[in-house]
Amino acid sequence: MRDLQSQLAINDRDCDSCKTQADWDAYYQQARNTASMIGDNMDDVDWGFSERMSVVSDEDGHRIYYLDGEKMDLRQYSNRAHAFGSVFGEALLIEGGGRFLKFLSSFFKSGGDNVGLIFNKGVTESFTKHAFAGGRHADLGLSVETMASKGMNLVERNMHLLKAGDNTLIGNINGIQKSFKAFVQDGKVMSVNMYPGVSNRVTQGTTINFGNVTW
Repeated sequence: MRDLQSQLAINDRDCDSCKTQADWDAYYQQARNTASMIGDNMDDVDWGFSERMSVVSDEDGHRIYYLDGEKMDLRQYSNRAHAFGSVFGEALLIEGGGRFLKFLSSFFKSGGDNVGLIFNKGVTESFTKHAFAGGRHADLGLSVETMASKGMNLVERNMHLLKAGDNTLIGNINGIQKSFKAFVQDGKVMSVNMYPGVSNRVTQGTTINFGNVTW
């Protein structure tokens, strides 16, 4: 870490969008989310054991994170896209980039109550494998990779509303009724699934209406 820090110019050890403590808290939360997305945890990152993420400190002792050697301003789409690329590939990211940027901007402006909630390791892969098995949701006319990415984005956009236990998200996607289940435990989203119509399983958490969205 010292070698990396000594090689960086002073402006490479700043978070350009971090002006207040709330900004820094949000920055660190998104760093944790990014680490989880690429299969790392923050202990490994902060101790220098991550293969893809690294960290240095600015003059005030704030941590600045890097992904594959590039400084992350985690409020910007390009950094989250870089992380998603390890799961879905760049063609998907280019397709979904505009909507993802809009989501990130609205997330940080919302100041949600549940900003500490993160996805458990492996949730994205499990969701992709099970939610679309047997051609489920083919009526949306989209690839599995696209639906998986947009589905996870939708859940993350509503993450501040999730409660401990089983949560249901209900709405229409491309004019077709769909619902999601998100199970929360110990400050983490442990699982996500997607159903045609409205799931008949009783939720122990909360019911969220995500409205009408276009994918």
